[in-house]
Amino acid sequence: VLKKWVSRFDLWPYVERFTLDVEREIMAELGQKPDLIVGNYSDGNLVASLLAHRMFVTQCNIAHAIEKTKYQDADIKWREMDSTYHFSCQFTADLIAMNHADFIITSTYQEIA
Repeated sequence: VLKKWVSRFDLWPYVERFTLDVEREIMAELGQKPDLIVGNYSDGNLVASLLAHRMFVTQCNIAHAIEKTKYQDADIKWREMDSTYHFSCQFTADLIAMNHADFIITSTYQEIA
């Protein structure tokens, strides 16, 4: 648990530690591993993927539009904007989570294409 708020763009260094903490809390609360782990957005899907892999359980991702489409010119200037928005971390997290998911819930094909 962090003592101060962290922007969703700056949380990437904490994801692995958070995953370990969540695994410990799940086991303490449930007393056993869950049947299903559901992730949401890039960071949550990556945590779900790491947890599912560690705990050998089914993983579901809820996919949303790629983050860079929300920012003007991000498709062209994503490298210039990466230091602020960490698109490369988000893209990598999406690729890892989607490739490891047992199933993906999405409203449009573009969200997983």
